[in-house]
Amino acid sequence: MGRHFLAVREIGSTNTVALALAALDAPEGSVVVADYQTAGRGRQGRAWLAPPDTALLVSILLRPTGPAERIPQLSLVAGVAVREALALAGVETRLKWPNDILLHGKKVCGILLEAASGPLREPGVVVGIGLNVNQERADFAADLRQRATSLSVATGRAWERETLLMLLLSSMDRWYSTHRREGFAPVREAWLSGSGDLGRWIRVDSRGAGRMVDLGADGALIVETARGGRIEILAGEIEAHAPRR
Repeated sequence: MGRHFLAVREIGSTNTVALALAALDAPEGSVVVADYQTAGRGRQGRAWLAPPDTALLVSILLRPTGPAERIPQLSLVAGVAVREALALAGVETRLKWPNDILLHGKKVCGILLEAASGPLREPGVVVGIGLNVNQERADFAADLRQRATSLSVATGRAWERETLLMLLLSSMDRWYSTHRREGFAPVREAWLSGSGDLGRWIRVDSRGAGRMVDLGADGALIVETARGGRIEILAGEIEAHAPRR
């Protein structure tokens, strides 16, 4: 990871550039980082904004082999890698399915997976990672301050983004290699050990509520309903939910 490296001061979106590199047959492990994004994006078309020089904005080009159904698991691979990298830096976080990392219950990092299209010799998948590093509380919009945080806000000190990037790429390299070599099982185990929602009651979009009890062998969220039934969720947004008494 990072052997082929593009660092820019300002960019529309690191994911957009990484997808363009994929179409040009850039090698696996190519990395794009930026100090500032003017058109950063998150899941479901949301905007992703941060002041210049405050966040770690990185996109990694992967060329996974194997069945296509394993590709969505890369979001969980990246989540495990980010959590490990932050732990090595001395910060304990929790994972929120499918692609968020929480610090003190607030979002500190998000992951966006996008598949490259076009006449590629090999399939391309870009893993975009946005880590809030040195933002101050006032940098977050008023409606986000109760749901988002940064390493600086949470720890009371500034962080070197370059050091965090090195830890992240090293952990991503290790976990991606593990996923390719051993499948999803070790990733699943690591993800469950870092989950912040296991055993809690959650609501999944409009599909109802239940208690998160497991992660499937394919990465699906397994939820037990109040009536004792189980449902598997392959994609969606979850939120905390208080069951009726």
